[in-house]
Amino acid sequence: MLVIRPSQMHAFQGAAETGLLEAFAERVREFWPHSAQALGPERLRTRIQAAVALARRHGIHARTDVLRVVNAAMALDDDFTPAPRLDWVVPLLENASLHPSDRVARLSSRVLEHLQGVEP
Repeated sequence: MLVIRPSQMHAFQGAAETGLLEAFAERVREFWPHSAQALGPERLRTRIQAAVALARRHGIHARTDVLRVVNAAMALDDDFTPAPRLDWVVPLLENASLHPSDRVARLSSRVLEHLQGVEP
């Protein structure tokens, strides 16, 4: 019988997290090339980590949904640390009456409205 010790599990989780962050960074560099270049590798990684942490704190764990939160951080040019600059981001993510994917969809819609200068 195979037994995985907690220290081994921690190492696997760390490797998976590193791979996830790098995959997100690749997507950001593909779709936000100028922003990614302007931020530089370290600040880009910090922004992605902060967006991932924000998503997870609010129960958003599906990879596509977390990536959409990263996309929102890039679109808003916000590192989300210590908290998002815009006061409407967190309440959208905190709405426990909605499924996490629905919260992220509302965030994406609100980001688009914000960028277009439309008030809800």
